[in-house]
Amino acid sequence: MTSLSGYRALTRRDFRLSSLGLFGLFRPQMILLTRRPVRRLFFLGAKQNLGAKQNNGLDMEITTDAAESLRGALLARVRFFTLLGREIDIPADMAEQEFFADTTTDTTAGMGAQRLWLNRPEGAVFALVSLARTVSGRTVAVAAKIALSKMLEAPMDAVSLSRCRDRARLETALDTARACADRQAGRTLLARLIYLWQLDRHRQDLAVLEDAQGLLCAGLDLGSESAASVINSANQGCCFVYSAPLSGPLIDGMPLLKWLRHEARLLVRSVRAQGAGMIKLSQCALRQPELRLSASIAAKMGGFAADSDLLIASSSPVGLSWLSAEEIQKITSRFG
Repeated sequence: MTSLSGYRALTRRDFRLSSLGLFGLFRPQMILLTRRPVRRLFFLGAKQNLGAKQNNGLDMEITTDAAESLRGALLARVRFFTLLGREIDIPADMAEQEFFADTTTDTTAGMGAQRLWLNRPEGAVFALVSLARTVSGRTVAVAAKIALSKMLEAPMDAVSLSRCRDRARLETALDTARACADRQAGRTLLARLIYLWQLDRHRQDLAVLEDAQGLLCAGLDLGSESAASVINSANQGCCFVYSAPLSGPLIDGMPLLKWLRHEARLLVRSVRAQGAGMIKLSQCALRQPELRLSASIAAKMGGFAADSDLLIASSSPVGLSWLSAEEIQKITSRFG
């Protein structure tokens, strides 16, 4: 008897059913996975807004005979199709989802099921799910009822967070923390994600968060580029209209300090080249906090007159990761 007794090997009949998308249709399964995937086709319903069919998932208990849990031991691939069979493009992190395989000791300790999420895109009527082992030299077993169920999500308190391995749930909570500029919750969530999944993008997210915190606490050191005096009043009437980033848009994962310094230098250079004495933001730019902030910094760096509109807080979404509208206003006011 092995530690995985009770699990069965896949048979030719299983793979024949899999080729038709019917694997696990008739009863719950306790199987030993292979690198060859098994597939199941799900009917999601014809009505797009059918509540019970939204945010469905498949719960699986995944076990290994290894001495330690294995990260990414099971790979689930998800594809969505319309009623007429046209495949729908979905984000890569939804199309391929990886899961831990727990040791038998972890399973006994109640680590619990892991959820494969099927967040239905617009127009999807069918979902095709395939499950396969990714590791060599280790046995990976799955126990699951191959059927969709809807989970009511409870708030992620400290206890549930400490045990959660659901990357989709953790990243959803992270998005909420980012939108609320809750850096304390963001650090906790990113620490958990980095510990579990060790992805570069989560490390980069943490660097951006700390960068935003540093900007708020310490400000932006302008160094020798700052100017104490305003240029000749004869040029005050000449305005440089700032309507779009000169260095390209601020993209997710780019440290804010680095972008601001580069953008402000380019803006100073452009204003001087035009012989202007004031930076004026277009109506579009006024709705972008990063442009208001870079313009304020450039005005201080170059000794230009500041457009009074720079200090008006925007009512549109903030647009700067991990900073609230009030915090952006606080930073901007230092350069007014």
